[in-house]
Amino acid sequence: MHNFNLNFIPRRKGVYIVGGSVRDALRGHPPKDHDIAVIGDARSVAEEVAANTGSRVVEIGKGKKCIYRVPAGDGACDVSAAKAQTLEEDLRLRDFTVNAMAFDVYHQTLIDPLNGRADLDAGRVRMVCPEAFESDPLRLLRAFRISALLKFAISPETLEEIRKMAPAIATVAGERIREEWIKLLGAPDSFTCLLQMADTGILEALFPELMPLKNCPANAHHAFNAFDHVLAVYRHMEAMLHPDAPPLCDRCGNSELLNGPDGAAMIKHAALLHDIGKPAVCTTDHQGQPHFYGHETTGGAIADAISCRLCFSSAEKHYTSFIIRHHLRPLLLYIAMSEGRRKNRARARFFIRTRPYSTDLLLLFAADMMGKNPDRDISGALAFVRDTIATCRDTFQPRADAAPLVTGHDLVSRFGLKPSPLIAETLDKLEVQRVAGNIESRKEALAFAENFIKGKNLS
Repeated sequence: MHNFNLNFIPRRKGVYIVGGSVRDALRGHPPKDHDIAVIGDARSVAEEVAANTGSRVVEIGKGKKCIYRVPAGDGACDVSAAKAQTLEEDLRLRDFTVNAMAFDVYHQTLIDPLNGRADLDAGRVRMVCPEAFESDPLRLLRAFRISALLKFAISPETLEEIRKMAPAIATVAGERIREEWIKLLGAPDSFTCLLQMADTGILEALFPELMPLKNCPANAHHAFNAFDHVLAVYRHMEAMLHPDAPPLCDRCGNSELLNGPDGAAMIKHAALLHDIGKPAVCTTDHQGQPHFYGHETTGGAIADAISCRLCFSSAEKHYTSFIIRHHLRPLLLYIAMSEGRRKNRARARFFIRTRPYSTDLLLLFAADMMGKNPDRDISGALAFVRDTIATCRDTFQPRADAAPLVTGHDLVSRFGLKPSPLIAETLDKLEVQRVAGNIESRKEALAFAENFIKGKNLS
């Protein structure tokens, strides 16, 4: 019934497995990690667990909030003193009923004072009590994370309480929000939760920068306002990354095309924010059509501020900013190729300017095109995406990985160049030609460099 490995947990009175460990075990997923609450001496229980597993005890925190962590295999066992004098009182201090169950290790029985088992069987996320959100407003976001990961529905009364308490999420430390947000985005089916977050006000409290998009008008290419558009782009991005989605590449699933941190989570985050700079740069021409020149640069700066607020890692911040600042490049390449302008060199230039995130940007472009107008035929754009992904992976990447044919030192010694921007510019032009397949030997590379340098000197 319990799916627990009890060999290393001391069978004492007052020792209970609690929280998500119990929830997952009851769902038929034996937990790797165990949370143990102790009525009594938690430290001695942790030491016995460590002795039984040949591990050690690591203290996290101090005083009543101290957790004794015991690494065990590919998981861990967190032992702590119960937060109340009795276990039932402890469970009533928790967030949701599905997390407010315990397994009595001594008697090997389930303790469920709040009917969490019934909610688990019904696929329902229900708050323990309204005060649960007051004691820790992070739980407002956690409700959606649990809903997305478990594919559970949030109960109506819980959603209503979230709506009342939504502004409180802004008082939570950024690093705690980031952890829940990334886990939520990592769920393969999170879009419904995102809509509920928008409806209850949580999305606005987390990202107030998104709200001006609601008043940002659609131009001739869009059927929706900017806010509804980014939600549609998020939905299409998530659908493309789903394990069951048709692949855009013959040799791998779409999620395997991503090169950023945190897998699908960060590209979905970038998709949600990709047009966030539009309201700040919106102008209207003499025909009444809105334009958003430079919104990618402004959006990148806004995204940087959000990344700092949520304590994103340097890699996460860089990735988000890069994707937003460059998200128009695939569109510009698509237009250029549709007009028949130097297709291979244009694609090589795109690859060089955007690596290692070329395929990430192409996925966002596909989702962006899908999210503009449901009545628009985008078969040509999707064919472009498939072809460009294949070219980047199968042709450009192997060429780029090869050693350069000419170095900066070669330019200095061969042509007498002094250190200057001309060296970098020449090497850049050479790389585009090499990756495009127009230059294949050192002799050809030097000849191209000589002609290019002469042209620059004449101008």
